[in-house]
Amino acid sequence: MEEILELKLAGYVSRYHLAKKITKESWLYRTYKTTKKDGREYHLSNFPAEVREKIVSKLLEKQRLEKQIANLSTIEKIERIAYARFEIVHYVENSGLNKKDFTKEYNNKKVPLSTYYVIENITERTLYRWVESYNKFGIEGLKSRSNTRRIGKVKSYEVKELVEGVLLQKPHLKVSIIYDFLLGKAKKEGFTLPTYKTIVRYINNFKQKNKAQFLLASNPDAFKNKYMLAIGSYSEEAVEPNYIWEIDSTPADIMLQEGRCTILGCVDIHTRRVKFLVQKSSNSLGITSLIRNCILDWGLPKIIKSDNGADYKSKQVEIALKILKIKQRFVKPYSGWEKPFVERVFRTVQHSHLEAHKDFIGHNVAQRKAIESIKSFAERLLNKEKEFPEYSIEDLQNFLNIWVNNYYVNRSHDGLKKYVKQHKLAIVPTPNSILQYSLTKGFKAKEPTSTRDLDLLLEPLAGKRTIGKKGIWINNNTYFNPSLAIYVGNKVIIRVDRVDMGKIYVFDEGHNFICEAINYKLLGDNKFEFIRKGKALQNELAKQLKKNTKVLINKAKGLPNYGNIQVDLEQAIAEVEKKDILNGKNTDKLNGNNPKKCIQEYLIEQQQEVDEGEVRYQKAKKLEMKLANGEEIKEINWLRNYQKTGEYLGKEERNNFNNKEFMNLEDFETNSVTSN
Repeated sequence: MEEILELKLAGYVSRYHLAKKITKESWLYRTYKTTKKDGREYHLSNFPAEVREKIVSKLLEKQRLEKQIANLSTIEKIERIAYARFEIVHYVENSGLNKKDFTKEYNNKKVPLSTYYVIENITERTLYRWVESYNKFGIEGLKSRSNTRRIGKVKSYEVKELVEGVLLQKPHLKVSIIYDFLLGKAKKEGFTLPTYKTIVRYINNFKQKNKAQFLLASNPDAFKNKYMLAIGSYSEEAVEPNYIWEIDSTPADIMLQEGRCTILGCVDIHTRRVKFLVQKSSNSLGITSLIRNCILDWGLPKIIKSDNGADYKSKQVEIALKILKIKQRFVKPYSGWEKPFVERVFRTVQHSHLEAHKDFIGHNVAQRKAIESIKSFAERLLNKEKEFPEYSIEDLQNFLNIWVNNYYVNRSHDGLKKYVKQHKLAIVPTPNSILQYSLTKGFKAKEPTSTRDLDLLLEPLAGKRTIGKKGIWINNNTYFNPSLAIYVGNKVIIRVDRVDMGKIYVFDEGHNFICEAINYKLLGDNKFEFIRKGKALQNELAKQLKKNTKVLINKAKGLPNYGNIQVDLEQAIAEVEKKDILNGKNTDKLNGNNPKKCIQEYLIEQQQEVDEGEVRYQKAKKLEMKLANGEEIKEINWLRNYQKTGEYLGKEERNNFNNKEFMNLEDFETNSVTSN
């Protein structure tokens, strides 16, 4: 019936009258199946002869046009469809009809256009899209998408490289922005650019075929999680408890009264035991404190693995682990997967019960903004004052301790299931059960030699100081211990006591403990006892040094004295040969002369030089004595210049060394009491 109405023959334009005519005249028909309901095909004999001729001629014309279109090449079909769409768009923009009314009339074949054999029906949404594409890209935007993948290709290698380069450099850019950039580049450099839709298809195909490359450019972390090889496990090396610990820091996803703080975590890889420490920020003091807590509860580890942060590579951490004989292992920069266990436990604790806390601020920026938006809306709606955080650092620390001891160590771990299966154990794979199994197999934790030594090693460093005659000067205070008396003038390493600021811990440069030094102001009556003990130690040291000095002086008595010319001639020749006089230096004295005679002349010259130097030095000393007595001297300029020469300075230093005496103990006592 629809085909008859489409022919618009006289007497056959009304659906109602045509249906009535078909029923009244009992037209011959046959049924056929459709997707919705059965259809009818009516025989031509039902129509009058003149009507049959018109029907046949119109059907033949329709078949001719359809055949003509079918014989067109793919490009010609696309061009025909594009121009048909252009006629429709042009008619819509100039007819004054809205798009809804136009689509209704067009589908009812009431629009006077010759496009029906190309485009039979259209929808309102399709019409909107055609108009938008035409306004943006002209006739090119109206070309059909069907079969364009075979003809709309980016054939230029330079254009391909340009598109891929822009896409990988700025993977977040929209295709329209990339196309605008390419248009400007094409106009500037004079090359032909494919259509917008061709570029869109090329980019989509590139993303589909090069998923890994595009993901690496757009999100390197996601690329590592999805494509990086994960063969084996970092836990295989940890063959027993305390073999390897992993330590790291992460910002807490909960706001505290002190602000956003940091959670430090340490994991024993073999058992998955964990300890947390909440600090204002990650620093060497917090790290050593966490290590101390773990050592006291678990024992000493063999290896501690951490990242390359300045707090983990600090001198304090390095020295503490070195003295405890713990190997420190650093992972590569930006390689969190090399310490996966501590990273995973951070995610577990942050994504657990902390999310239910009212001061939870989200795991990322987007989540935090959403939470802040909800809170600010509620405050505006209810006129509430801004609430302050409920938890302090101490409260969060207590929460984490309870969470670890009551929940975490008793829950099953997927990472431990492999260990349970490998050893065929009939236990639930929890940190506690793995630890108990290791203990039954003979594991024994290595304990530190003493708790006090551990405390000393983990106290904060105050740097190096030189021990003076009055003790050690730190922060406008003098610290003293009798044991320091024998170290006067030496450099030492100082650690301060975080609890008692009245004392410090002194180590030598090899990090060996020397003593505890007490603030001199706090000694009271004990300072005299300290001074007495210090003097006694120095007396013992002085006696030992004098004894050693005498031994050395006695050994030096047999050396030749060149100040007197009483030297064996043969021995003198050997000495001269050592000084290369016979090997090129002063050889003019030896040419054609007796070597022994030349040697004698040389030694006499040396003696004369020594005598002249001694004369100058003695002259200077006499002039100095006159100046000291207040007498005027004429050679004052000569004296000032001579005092700056190496000859004078060397003789002064030698005389001072020979006449040097040890510290007067009475002066030491006087200085100590006076400083108080």
